Amino acid sequence: MARNRTGSTRSRVIGAGAIGLAVVVLVAASAVSVVADKTTPARLVDGSVEVVAEPGVPDSVLVSRTVFASSSTAVVVAQAANASDVRAAADLARAKRVPVFVLAESTAPAVSTELRRLGVTQAVRIGAATAPVDVPETTDTDLPGDAVSTGSGTLVLLADSGSDTVAAVATAEAGAAEVISMPVADPRSSGEALARMRAKPAMPVRAIGANFGTVEQFKQQLNLARNVQELPGGGQLMFPSRRVVALYGSPGAPELGPLGRQSIPDSIKKAKALAAKYQKFSPVPVVPGFEIIVTVASAEPGPGGNYTSALDVEKIRPWVDAAGKAGVYVTLDLQPGRMNFLKQTRCTATCCWNRTWGWRSTRNGASNPTRFI
Repeated sequence: MARNRTGSTRSRVIGAGAIGLAVVVLVAASAVSVVADKTTPARLVDGSVEVVAEPGVPDSVLVSRTVFASSSTAVVVAQAANASDVRAAADLARAKRVPVFVLAESTAPAVSTELRRLGVTQAVRIGAATAPVDVPETTDTDLPGDAVSTGSGTLVLLADSGSDTVAAVATAEAGAAEVISMPVADPRSSGEALARMRAKPAMPVRAIGANFGTVEQFKQQLNLARNVQELPGGGQLMFPSRRVVALYGSPGAPELGPLGRQSIPDSIKKAKALAAKYQKFSPVPVVPGFEIIVTVASAEPGPGGNYTSALDVEKIRPWVDAAGKAGVYVTLDLQPGRMNFLKQTRCTATCCWNRTWGWRSTRNGASNPTRFI
């Protein structure tokens, strides 16, 4: 009997030891799994396209959701902070590879929610006091850079919206993403965005903010961005992402303006020189241009009874071709008189059809509104 009890006890001890060993193995495996997740975070799927938007949520928070899995620290700065404090906050976030948020009373709830998701235990405040958040704040900038990012190889597109855009750009860069801030929420507005997408067609793309529209609309814009010829100065949208400084006139008619007072090569040089003078005063690229008067409204009805006379299209073609090769944008100025405007544009379209020129219609002289096509 004693021998049986001893055997039974030994079996229980061995069984308990085996269970204990199994628990240790499972805990160790879990620990290894967690470490692996921190060192090799999942990247976004190649070729995937999304619009990341939510009403009332600032772009910096949307970017953080996109490119960060976790972070024990984050940087915050007040929305009313001066520009130098905003830049300092952005620079610190980039240096430490952590997200940065611009705080206001209206955005504090969304920022607090994101801080909890990230696992932030303290927020580093730059400058004046910010709206309260749900984690302790400190002004000590010696913070650990232990964030886990998922943004590597991702293109993040933003539409410029002030100080929060500065924070959103810094957050994307801290999360190892490639980021481009554009004047409007359309990838076609940026030559840099077009070049990046064409160079890396398989990279994931994330558009931040509801102004980019639905995913279907954004995908259509991306398809055009990748396949349509660019305008002089880069991009595919004429305005508001560029400014045009043009010579006005008509070939062979110096009395109509400076365009007709020199040769084509000299006109190109002059247009480029003028654009360069304006560039230092413009926040957007300044593109040199020609505005060529193709048809002129007249006081007499003329042969067709339309009160308009047209320049020979073959005289225009060399100017359009040379300008396109030189990166000079061409506007064809039409004064159709009583002629149908669409009919007159079709007559001039045989001159050359590409993305380096457009039409301008001046209806019945300069007193009426001008139309750009």
